[in-house]
Amino acid sequence: MQQSRWTQLVDEKTERSRGMTLELSNWFWEGVMMKGGVLSIDRAYFDITGGRERWLYRVARKHAGGAGQAGFAISMPVLFEKSGAEGEYRRFKFEILKLAEKNVLPGYRLVIEEGRGAEPLLRMIRLTDLAGSSADNEAHESGPAPISEAVKPEPSQAVKLKDPEVTAAECPEEETPLFFDARTLVRSAVAGLSDKATRGIITDETIAYLREKCPGWDLYALHAEFEAWVNADPARTPASWQKAFIGWVKRHHEKHKHELRR
Repeated sequence: MQQSRWTQLVDEKTERSRGMTLELSNWFWEGVMMKGGVLSIDRAYFDITGGRERWLYRVARKHAGGAGQAGFAISMPVLFEKSGAEGEYRRFKFEILKLAEKNVLPGYRLVIEEGRGAEPLLRMIRLTDLAGSSADNEAHESGPAPISEAVKPEPSQAVKLKDPEVTAAECPEEETPLFFDARTLVRSAVAGLSDKATRGIITDETIAYLREKCPGWDLYALHAEFEAWVNADPARTPASWQKAFIGWVKRHHEKHKHELRR
């Protein structure tokens, strides 16, 4: 078997490299040239500015790149573990749900599916694999609906509920298929998580707003007081943590702004 080799042309006077020749091994060359042997990177990847979105693209490319029309599904807690994120899980989950709702990952479709437990699944499907799904679906109209029908590109398409451990396999025949609108689920989940994900913390937007409207205060110290006040009585738990904290700081500012050093 031919092995990879390389040769280098070096200037005798300066001892600097003037060029290099690489000779690839047969197995490497054949792997590159075979269909589907190498997954390319979408040019739009380099336009992605968000770190979480860039990471999710690489995950989708690795796991869903060759998974076929059904794509690859993974539970949200497992995805969180793979990410190595240092923040809280609820914040990570909120960000992934927002990315799934936007669904603009280059070359891949993101679908939120309901799992057997309380946590949802994220399914990633390569868009080029969806091109042949229509023909396959028509050929199986009289038979059991394959899981690939859950990933048609229409926004209103219903998605089949899946077991958290199932990725590309069909649902067992004895189970009764359940359906829900994926976009409706995402919107309702995001609406519910938007406050829960930021409960007990101060968002960057809140900090920027309060520093402009109520300058001079230690916002983290005030937030600790606010959190202690809320925790003292369950009835004080706000529907929107950020809005409630902003209102609390504004009232504090109006009452004590004369105490600030000039």
